[in-house]
Amino acid sequence: MSLSKDMADPQSFERGRNYYNDGAIIIVALLLAYVHEPESFRELAPLEEMLARLSKEELISLISKMIEWWNSSA
Repeated sequence: MSLSKDMADPQSFERGRNYYNDGAIIIVALLLAYVHEPESFRELAPLEEMLARLSKEELISLISKMIEWWNSSA
């Protein structure tokens, strides 16, 4: 837990602890989740490897969804 305390001031850490207890995700809450529930995390392949496995159609679909998300966020 010292890693997450080193990365935040005491007020932010306590707020993060409250977010963690409420199920919210911010960096402190995420670090606390990893400390308390490391089995809930999994290592992923590098992005380039994951994208290389996709078909042309899947890549087009992914890019389309990203553009839709970007346009809806603007």
